[in-house]
Amino acid sequence: MEAPNFYQSRRPRLAQAKRSSPFKSAPQVAAKKKKPPESPAPKKASKVRLVKKKAAITLKLLPVSATCTAGLGDAEIRAIKIRLTATEAQLSALIQEQASVRLALETAESERASMMSALETAESERASMMSALETAESERASKMSALETAESERASMMSALETAESERASMMSALETAESERASMMSALETAESERASTRLALETLSQRLSNIERGTPPA
Repeated sequence: MEAPNFYQSRRPRLAQAKRSSPFKSAPQVAAKKKKPPESPAPKKASKVRLVKKKAAITLKLLPVSATCTAGLGDAEIRAIKIRLTATEAQLSALIQEQASVRLALETAESERASMMSALETAESERASMMSALETAESERASKMSALETAESERASMMSALETAESERASMMSALETAESERASMMSALETAESERASTRLALETLSQRLSNIERGTPPA
């Protein structure tokens, strides 16, 4: 619904007052009869600027239907509606992008949690291997003591010692493998932390853009 114009609503009353005035002369009446129908008087520039400024403020604070009371024309109202529709579409796209970034951040957090769990498992396995290695070292020491005590059993003890050395070597190899896996997991964790930081930065940027759109500031 188009708002009534203040100047157009007053013009018929002004014309009626002029017609009913007793001070009109006959030539003036004749001249008035010869004039073509008056076109709507143009608004003053200051009034137009004031109305447009009021409409801009109303557009930021109220929905589209409220701007119809600002005295704007149909073309200006359509332009405002088109700009508002584009702004709403951009806001919707930013909200969807923010949701996707939040989902990516939650995925990164889940991956980080799983990597932390895998790292804790590797640390637990490393601790158990270290305990087994210490046990093997203790067994080797006891076997060395038995070797020094009984030279007659030296051959059998040497065989047992070689077996213990082989077990120790395999445990050392397993420990090195665990250390390598731990290093790769630490590297993957650092990569996940970097991705999480970049994702958080992107989320903050989108939040700032969304805040600018909500305040009416045009996007950069």
